[in-house]
Amino acid sequence: MIIIRRMGCGAEHDGNFEVNRPDGYDCCLLLFLKTKAKFILDGREVITEPDTFIAFNKYSPHKYSAYEGKYINHWLHIEFPDEIYSSMSALFDRPVHIGSSVKIDEYIHLISDAFCRTGTEKICACLITAMLEEIMDVLNQPHMQSTHFSNLVALRKDIYAHPEQDWTIRKMAGIIHVSEPYFQELYKKAFEISCGTDIIYSRIESAKILLTGTLLTASEIAIKCGYNSSVHFSRQFKQITGYSPVEYRRKML
Repeated sequence: MIIIRRMGCGAEHDGNFEVNRPDGYDCCLLLFLKTKAKFILDGREVITEPDTFIAFNKYSPHKYSAYEGKYINHWLHIEFPDEIYSSMSALFDRPVHIGSSVKIDEYIHLISDAFCRTGTEKICACLITAMLEEIMDVLNQPHMQSTHFSNLVALRKDIYAHPEQDWTIRKMAGIIHVSEPYFQELYKKAFEISCGTDIIYSRIESAKILLTGTLLTASEIAIKCGYNSSVHFSRQFKQITGYSPVEYRRKML
């Protein structure tokens, strides 16, 4: 039987709010964020957007705080049967941006209403099971729901349009509203190439255009393509094209 130990609906805190539990709880913690928040996951800082869900497994460390203003969330401390813990393994300790895909607010208010009445344990269990099944459906959709895929496509276009920018994993994951490890997984599934390799290709493709369409020097092109070192640019260009920038320009012209 699923057992709710305690829960909070629309809990609100000021901008100084912070939680740091290195040993977690002896039960599962479910959070649904209504505002931006900052999490430390696997030693990395992750900024989550409103309407993000995250479930922490038993004894999982969790550290999170308000970000850019007040902090609001729904939260539940829940004991699950072992078989449910196993089925939720893909969901634990990772933020999932739900958006409007699942009406979690409605679920939470129904669960809260039932939790406050006696003899409604089965109703609570059914509501929680249904909510988690919907969230798992979102997680299991191709490319982690169409909204993520369209955002990934838009991001990739931006990367190729602006190769000079500092495209860090943290920055890109923040744009898609997922954790950094999960962003890398999503990107590779979507485009069958790692985001790091794709960024390099975007810079090399831009460099090819500049080499054949302008009179800029290799050093100037390196800067325009996001390289701090012309030596590193030339080395990477040759690794991918088989030619140095000067050789490539001479060959193409």
